[in-house]
Amino acid sequence: QLEDSEHVAHWLGKQQLLTGRIETPDQRLARIERVTRADLQRLARTFLKPNRAALALIGPHRDSVKFRKRLQLLLAGTVQV
Repeated sequence: QLEDSEHVAHWLGKQQLLTGRIETPDQRLARIERVTRADLQRLARTFLKPNRAALALIGPHRDSVKFRKRLQLLLAGTVQV
């Protein structure tokens, strides 16, 4: 949020400290909008490896039978999240 001068100063200072350059909000948005589906798929193939996956579950679950069935399908690779 760049609603006041303090937020703008924080935005500019953070960029300068972390990247060594300053990018306007419009420039940042344009860069984000240039990301393609192919870009995301390439990153997913690089970083999301099935043999490195982890799953955390928090319950309780109201219908454990239905939940277990869906979990089995997910683990079998037939259901995508």
